[in-house]
Amino acid sequence: MLNLKLKQAETALADGRLDEAYSLLNAGELREHRRGQTLIGTLSRALAQRSRDHLDANRLVQASNDCRKAETLGGNLPDVAQLRQQIKLAMDRQQLSQHRREQILTQAREHLEKGRLSRGEALLAQVGTDEHRARELLRQASAKRDDVNLAVRQIEKAIEQDHWAEAVAELLQARRLHNSHDRIAELSSDITDKLSRQVTEALNTGRLDRSETLLGPLNRLAGQKLQVKELFQALGQCRKAYQFIESGHYRRAFSILQRTANLLPNAKWIKTTIDSCEKIAQGLETLQAGPLGLLEFFETDDSFDNKAQPSKSKKINTSPAANKATGKTILPKKFMIQVDGVGSFPVFSDNQVTIGPISCEQVCDLPLMAEPNLPWLTIERAEEDYFVRSDRDIAVNDAPTRNQLLGNGDRVALSRRCRFKFRRPNAASNTAVITLAGTRMGRADVRDAILLDREIIIAPGPAAHIRCDSLPEKITLFLRNGQLFCRGKIPLTAENNKINENNAFEMEKPINLGNLTMIITEL
Repeated sequence: MLNLKLKQAETALADGRLDEAYSLLNAGELREHRRGQTLIGTLSRALAQRSRDHLDANRLVQASNDCRKAETLGGNLPDVAQLRQQIKLAMDRQQLSQHRREQILTQAREHLEKGRLSRGEALLAQVGTDEHRARELLRQASAKRDDVNLAVRQIEKAIEQDHWAEAVAELLQARRLHNSHDRIAELSSDITDKLSRQVTEALNTGRLDRSETLLGPLNRLAGQKLQVKELFQALGQCRKAYQFIESGHYRRAFSILQRTANLLPNAKWIKTTIDSCEKIAQGLETLQAGPLGLLEFFETDDSFDNKAQPSKSKKINTSPAANKATGKTILPKKFMIQVDGVGSFPVFSDNQVTIGPISCEQVCDLPLMAEPNLPWLTIERAEEDYFVRSDRDIAVNDAPTRNQLLGNGDRVALSRRCRFKFRRPNAASNTAVITLAGTRMGRADVRDAILLDREIIIAPGPAAHIRCDSLPEKITLFLRNGQLFCRGKIPLTAENNKINENNAFEMEKPINLGNLTMIITEL
């Protein structure tokens, strides 16, 4: 039996079947036989030679296996030990090369995802097209280039037609695809310059409505540029001046317009408005300093008709809300909607809302129970977009910023403990909701604040601005001519009188919404 196995081993070795010969000669009884030992020496040298052949062909796994077998049969001979060291060095080089290859592929993928197509393609050229992942990334880069070229044509067409919002949206998308594209950079600079000139011209000619429309896309494109910030500041100052004029504070409007004139030296209408504010302020001050002003220091007799008594307030309010002769309730810019069993919701209908600590020096629209040294911020609505701005660093989605376009679900933080979430719960409505988290207002029943654009949806489910799961149908509150109206299938009543789409809501009067009661009060 032993001789048969030796004969089989000799035959396998002679035929070059080294693995079969190794299996036979590695048995204990053959290793002790003299003929077996001779065959083992021959097989060991043959395995070592085949290992070198595999090494030369860069088949390192096969080379390592044959070297191990040669070492098992022949022992730790100098030639085999040297061969083993050569294989180890080759495998280390291969592993290092593979690691470098993986790094290049990862870097190339990141460049492509961030729109740096040329840099990504240059890295992929180092890998070569033999790698299937490199081929796939090159295919993606080519597809992105096609998309960018199409976007460039659409941007150029939108510019020709003065469709600036569309042009900016396409440009921002093209930037994400290929932000180092030469034509994209040219178009970005071209749109920024043209929009800046048009906004400046609109401000100088008094077309503030047009400047506000144009500033929305301009801010999305180049909101960090000093020139754009100054334009926003000028428009914001004009808006503040108008608010003071609307509320009868002409002297404060006068001061703001004087500062605005420095930002817009070519706006002739500002000088005219400044003169008008000064004349009205001087006239009011003259009236208050005259004989009528003496009535402020005396109490009128209780028997007099209260409606005939002059107001003791020093503030002269020219807002329609103060005119009760028309019988209409003109909503203030800020009011509160209280729904029994649901909560209270402060509503802000102005395009700008300030948020900050309740104890800070500046009075904020939405004061929060937070440390007084925290920054305050402004959320501004421009067309269908919302922007958050602050003079100090805040965090949006944990990233520090001072000027950021807000999207549905974005998390905004003044500090680690003072946070809120910005939501656009209904895609068909531009009204937004601020949900407080980690902080609160002075009232415990307020968790959401509403930034009103045109309508407020009260309904069951997450798509409502005010969620009332007990309602069977949705109810939509909407603004018209400064008044709040309602439409919906649920019958509404106030003081047992039915309310329809033609009946405006009145302040301080309870309104029955099915099984709920709602009341609107001043904030």
